[in-house]
Amino acid sequence: MKSWPDLRLLATYLAVIDNGSMADAAQVLGYVPSAVSQHIAALERSMGVELLARKPGRRIAPTAAGRSLERAIRELFVATATYQDAAEQVAASEVAEVRIGTFPTAMTFLLPGVLRDLADTEPGINVHIVEMETPRGLPMLKNGDIDLLLAYRYLPEDPPGRDDGWTVRLLGREPLYVVSNGAPASRTLEECLHHNWVGGFPANADTRMVYRMTHPLGMAPHMPFETEDSHAAVALIEAGLAVGPLPAMTVQASIDEGRIFRVQLPPSVGQPSREILAITRANYRPAIVDRLVSRLQGALRAVSNHSDSQA
Repeated sequence: MKSWPDLRLLATYLAVIDNGSMADAAQVLGYVPSAVSQHIAALERSMGVELLARKPGRRIAPTAAGRSLERAIRELFVATATYQDAAEQVAASEVAEVRIGTFPTAMTFLLPGVLRDLADTEPGINVHIVEMETPRGLPMLKNGDIDLLLAYRYLPEDPPGRDDGWTVRLLGREPLYVVSNGAPASRTLEECLHHNWVGGFPANADTRMVYRMTHPLGMAPHMPFETEDSHAAVALIEAGLAVGPLPAMTVQASIDEGRIFRVQLPPSVGQPSREILAITRANYRPAIVDRLVSRLQGALRAVSNHSDSQA
């Protein structure tokens, strides 16, 4: 076969096999019988082999070569239908699977409720989630390994910056609390500067934010505990071993239960927060991602509203 056959010829061929005669196939297809004969002849010429056994008084049946071709054509038509469905979904900005990269706090406190609601309302969508911090996720997003990155940004100069390769949408701002295990009335930021602190590694954004926040007070916190594990940081604080800055989602339950308390911050410091971001490739905007982003914005608002009510 020198070229790919016309799909109409293949459809005609299957119609002849399914109906057993040229005349019946023509009626089903809406052709005249001579057109069906011409289609079959053209297909056999292109294949270079006889495909149908024609015996007077008997139904037309495929030859051995014809049966092999029949199986291949049916598989082709199934694949074609699958392709057309996928193409229509893409054209309508729909996809069947979304791969999400997310930082641990969002996986724990934001995504479960959102994904539960999504499963109830859109059960055909498959979501694949990989836990990752923002610096690792950005190149994976660009490479197409993930479709949506949930990220955070503590300071304006931190990534992600302006880039033609992605679109950054702000989901909201999550409050950051300085917390200790002491009574709230006896713990001010100035007092806490005399205690041990827990935070991320020196280059981490949360640690840099603490030093920037305390610099106007003329003291730098002593930070002997360095960890990127928020659960470890909470355990150290609850044990009275340290004071530290942590996101509201991480510590709100401990605050509600009275195991740790928010430290009073001076008006000059204000309420620190971090941006929670949804990042996609610049040209990738299927509707399901927009709906996910909208749900995540609502979930983050609920967290922030609860935190405000407990302040």
